[in-house]
Amino acid sequence: MLTNQRYNLLSYLLNYLQLVVSHERYSKMGLRAVATIFAPIIFGSPTAATFDGFVEENDQRISLLLLILQLYTEHDSLFIKTDSRTQIMIIRSTQRVQGHLIVIGEELTMFHRSNNFVFFRHNQYLCSLSTEEACVLLSPLNSQTNPKQRLSCGTMQTHKNEK
Repeated sequence: MLTNQRYNLLSYLLNYLQLVVSHERYSKMGLRAVATIFAPIIFGSPTAATFDGFVEENDQRISLLLLILQLYTEHDSLFIKTDSRTQIMIIRSTQRVQGHLIVIGEELTMFHRSNNFVFFRHNQYLCSLSTEEACVLLSPLNSQTNPKQRLSCGTMQTHKNEK
């Protein structure tokens, strides 16, 4: 199991590579080209002593990254980490966030929060909001069915009201 930091790094990297591939018309970088460039960076350089061994080892790393990118593109739900920090949220109002329209009632996955920012996944995009913006825009999914739960702007966690 990946640590949260490594999972978040991998998620950002895969989203970035997916973004590059989605603009292949302009970037001239398809899945294979991206995998060829980034496989040695992600998995390290081949260590084989012979040229043929080096090429074979490099091709295996490229194939592995190509498979990961294809799975991520076609079955991205396999890559959503489900732990106590991941929370399904619902949009309270329609707004444009980082150029992407998010519509009232849509669900998104919040996967990291800090004192200043909230990072979430909406469709295939990774987005961030300031904590203040997130308090206005997002509600925990279960808050519609349980009015005793609210979004705490300080920690972005769900809390039960104390009586």
